[in-house]
Amino acid sequence: MIDIRELSNKTFDITLQDGTVLNIRKPSNELFKETLKIFKTAKNQEEDKKINVIYIFLTKILNRNTNNIKLTQTKIENDIDIDIAVYLIKKYQEFLNEVMQDINF
Repeated sequence: MIDIRELSNKTFDITLQDGTVLNIRKPSNELFKETLKIFKTAKNQEEDKKINVIYIFLTKILNRNTNNIKLTQTKIENDIDIDIAVYLIKKYQEFLNEVMQDINF
């Protein structure tokens, strides 16, 4: 028997600088589509706009937490340097790849 809860309950866990732990869910289909659109648009943009896109996406990721903690983009920009933001996004992508491998597509 397949238990969908087992696949749905996997989280990407992050500890913020203040010690707060966020348990991040996988992206919704809507977020996934929106993300593709955001990054496609950002390819032809200036550096400032690309950085903004990174923080928009990271805000959306971090706000998918199961802890019901809401973070603003401004707070994330102030608390997380751009290199760490990019690192977190890459790690989140790796998490999604692992989830997909677990499903055995």
